[in-house]
Amino acid sequence: MLLSHYTSRKGLEGIARDKSIWATKFSELNDKREVEYGHIEITKRSIAATFAKLDTVFKRLNPGKPIDYAEAERRLLAHFRETFVGPKASEPLYFTSFAIAKTEDQEKRGILTLWDRYTQLRGYCLQYDSGEVNRALDREVAKYDYPLLGLDEVQYGIDEQSEEYREIMWQMSELLLDELRAAMPLLPFKPDYAKRWNFNVFAARMMHYVARHKDPFFEDEREARIIAIPAKYDPSARTDKGLVRKPVQKMDNGRSYIAIAEALPPGLEPRRIIAGPRASGNLGDVLKLFDRQPEVLLAEFPI
Repeated sequence: MLLSHYTSRKGLEGIARDKSIWATKFSELNDKREVEYGHIEITKRSIAATFAKLDTVFKRLNPGKPIDYAEAERRLLAHFRETFVGPKASEPLYFTSFAIAKTEDQEKRGILTLWDRYTQLRGYCLQYDSGEVNRALDREVAKYDYPLLGLDEVQYGIDEQSEEYREIMWQMSELLLDELRAAMPLLPFKPDYAKRWNFNVFAARMMHYVARHKDPFFEDEREARIIAIPAKYDPSARTDKGLVRKPVQKMDNGRSYIAIAEALPPGLEPRRIIAGPRASGNLGDVLKLFDRQPEVLLAEFPI
């Protein structure tokens, strides 16, 4: 399967030179809703389920008053963003995006909405072999310390029938009840510790779920993501693993990124480059930088 990554001429030249692809720090993106959607949706549902459970033993002061989900969403967003800030912040999330073609024509010419959104028709579509991407990730985890690193297809919307959804919902509801038990010790709900995950396991599973889900409005993007959480620096935790910290670098605009496959031969190179309809097809200097020559196509479609 081919994975398409849309980029500028500068991005193409950097990828050709470094044999890597950049994953950007989520908390520094302009549009953080790329990742926040899954967190908001599953947390709102967990809150509603917890209220429903409380309703079985308590009478609400205002039983007809609905939950203010708009206010709940605002508070959830603020709390979620705060978890990635400061000296006690969670390990940061990085990701980079690809698109998956549905038709042969999309594989040969790209997807119009993505051409327009990410390159204004002036950039390039780099197509990678998914097997080679996964092997590059294997080399990453063999050298660097990652609590989470993988390639996943994005799920649009929330499937409430999935086993993963039901399990995470139950785990989160139990955590919410813990908070209530601390304030109301006489609550008649006892924790089921036999089913409970260790909190670190829950945090990793929850973050993986959140990073794989996106608002269904964007379904036409047909996205797959490299999802990466490099470990924070803690020398004592690495002496027995033989792993090292993944270097975090800075873009010209100050954003943080990690370079996937950098300095890990053979690196990561695209199988094919498609030049956008308004992009220069003169790629001679760029092609010299690749160890393996990619196929080059021109995207021909009316604009």
